[in-house]
Amino acid sequence: MNLQEVLSHFDGVKRRNENEYIARCPCHDDKKQSLCIGSGEKGVVLKCQAGCDTRAILDRVGLKPADLFFEKKQDNRPQVTATYQYPNGVQKLRRSDKSFTWRRPDGKGGWIYNRKGVPHSLYIAGELSEDVAIVEGEKDADNLHKLGWTAVSGEDGAGPGKWRSEYTEQLLDFPVVIFQDNDDVGKAYAQEVATALSGVAKSIHLLDLSKIWTEIPEHGDVSDLIARFGEKQASDMIAELIRKTPAWAPQNPAVSCAADVPYEEPKWTIAPYFQRGKGTLIQGDSGSGKTAFVCAVAAHVSTGKPLLNSTIETPGNVLVLSVEDDQPILRGRIEASGGDLTKIFFHNNPAGLTFTSPEIWSIVKQYQIKLIIFDPFQAFLGSGIDMFRANETRPVLARLFELCDQGDCAVIIVAHTSKSSDKSAVNRSLGSVDIPASMRSVMQLIRNPDNPDQCIMVHVKSSNAPRGRSIAYTIGDRGGVHWDGYSPIIVEDLGSIAKREKKGIPYDQEPLVQVFVQLITDKPGGGFWSYNDLKRRGTEILGFAPFDSISDLRQRLDDGLSRELLSKDGIMVTHSERGHGNVRGIRIEQYALPKSYQTKISG
Repeated sequence: MNLQEVLSHFDGVKRRNENEYIARCPCHDDKKQSLCIGSGEKGVVLKCQAGCDTRAILDRVGLKPADLFFEKKQDNRPQVTATYQYPNGVQKLRRSDKSFTWRRPDGKGGWIYNRKGVPHSLYIAGELSEDVAIVEGEKDADNLHKLGWTAVSGEDGAGPGKWRSEYTEQLLDFPVVIFQDNDDVGKAYAQEVATALSGVAKSIHLLDLSKIWTEIPEHGDVSDLIARFGEKQASDMIAELIRKTPAWAPQNPAVSCAADVPYEEPKWTIAPYFQRGKGTLIQGDSGSGKTAFVCAVAAHVSTGKPLLNSTIETPGNVLVLSVEDDQPILRGRIEASGGDLTKIFFHNNPAGLTFTSPEIWSIVKQYQIKLIIFDPFQAFLGSGIDMFRANETRPVLARLFELCDQGDCAVIIVAHTSKSSDKSAVNRSLGSVDIPASMRSVMQLIRNPDNPDQCIMVHVKSSNAPRGRSIAYTIGDRGGVHWDGYSPIIVEDLGSIAKREKKGIPYDQEPLVQVFVQLITDKPGGGFWSYNDLKRRGTEILGFAPFDSISDLRQRLDDGLSRELLSKDGIMVTHSERGHGNVRGIRIEQYALPKSYQTKISG
């Protein structure tokens, strides 16, 4: 018997591929068609996936084992299973072993089995009309045509360069939809086709079948969709996909879609203070210990020893470029801070170098530098660059950070601050506001207002991580740094500290502080005072009004005084509260005994 004759004895026969079928096994309650039937070298092969005996299966359907063998005259050569007629007259023959043969008319009623000299053409299932579907093969085109589409495919399937200019010409001014196969080759080919048709086709929609069929297999195509869901449901699904798919537009090489950009975790030298490939700005007034601080950081990077609780993630060599201190002074500071001097390098003539000097980046590569320090900022901008003009500083810094990223190193830039205390903490450095804006981390160094011998590093900006804790340090012999621990001072305190320094009034002599301390002393439970009562009582305590206006009071409290009162004296002051009669004022609460506890203000 041949294969078809054997198949006729079974129920529920379905074709799996060219040479294999499935059917219901007669030996068990088979609801999933677990019997495989296919062609072998000498005859038909049966196998039940449930394990039923082949002889028992044959007996149930009235067959004998001998019936499975092909007749001797059986032709086992691959048979033609489909013939595809192209508009240019050639035919493509599909064989049972999935091979293809081309033939063209010989003009005498016969065939020549090649396609030499025949112009290239799309295979067209149907007639070119208003809507054209583009698929990878003739089988897909025929299946779509059954759903009512005019469908086309190229001669040679998908792959780089297989879409030809002749195909593009055939689709001039037609709206097209492109069905991409679910694999890398299919997706790349679909993009190639869309690009070729851009500006030629009336409109282009590139369809991703996984949007409507989430379980689509690898290499799955529109024919698989139709086989899986049936013609009606597949037709509805395709229509829905087209409605939801926006028109395709050519990709601009200058534009990247966020979904296509891989996320990268920040790379740190010391998290969250110093990020590799980005810039860190250290700013402070004269005498705030900037150079000592960066030398101490260099010491930790050179040894790999943690800075308080912060791990040195990339220890190694450090390059120090300074035009303000000579090498012996810098060496002394780093050595006094415990640095490994064999991993610290200076440039012998930094004057005249710029942030992007090739000489610097040659050193970075040669010595595998992990941290570069530039001190001060303006010395390395280069001649002709105005640090107060954003359009001049921005490209220089952008190139600097690009070089840092290539070298996988962190960069610290030391900057002086302006005299104005009205600027925000981030923008205190001299120059354009684009300078701190371009940095991923900015640190403000100040003297501790309660201990002038101690310096505080306040992390005022951190773009790629939460701000780090403020660090207190003392500068000792030879400029070495001793880390005193973490400081409670935060960025919100800097404004009030700067203004108090400018006025020269210590915290405990601040008029409002004296008033609030006296009020909570007189009334330990706290309470509510209207603005008028507060001003009247403050005048009685001080001999003069403690604030000029309500807006003046509110601003001083919001600028950091409220936080200082809470942290230093345990007094919580909130303004714009409502009292009896809907009168606005302040509310005071006591959380701890004031340091300056007293029964009255002494003269």
